[in-house]
Amino acid sequence: MKLQKINEYNKLVFDQMLEDYLEELNEYFYIPTDDNNRRGNEWLQYYYESSFHEGYLLQDDNQFIGFCLICNTTFNLKDDRLFLSEFYISKNNRKNHYGKHFAKKVINLYPGKWELSVHPKNLISIKFWDNVINDIDKNYIKTKDIPNIFDDILGIVYDFQVN
Repeated sequence: MKLQKINEYNKLVFDQMLEDYLEELNEYFYIPTDDNNRRGNEWLQYYYESSFHEGYLLQDDNQFIGFCLICNTTFNLKDDRLFLSEFYISKNNRKNHYGKHFAKKVINLYPGKWELSVHPKNLISIKFWDNVINDIDKNYIKTKDIPNIFDDILGIVYDFQVN
């Protein structure tokens, strides 16, 4: 299993995975489509406007199975940490521990403070991040009812440290 930075050569793979991911997220809150019936372009605007942003695809053998996006624009506007803005493992590759391994591998590339947010109705994601982050930092902080994350829904934010 290896990480591959998102670039012009694998961008089409990323674009399709992003659409699949946003279609799943649309279950929890409305994500509008553009004139081409795609969701990703507007969604990623804040990510690309960050002064730091990196994207990675997860590859196993010759198959891409997920992606993650990292930037330094957090919902809490804390400039001393990185933000795991998006994380996705394709449906047919879940329950194989790819997600946990991938998350730890990417997060450990960047020691320091981190933040990520989760929609409160996405119970599978909450359970996943509780488990992953606890393995990384036993003293992590999980804050509920954070405004301005998911439209009118109060979100959950994790703050943790990687040494």
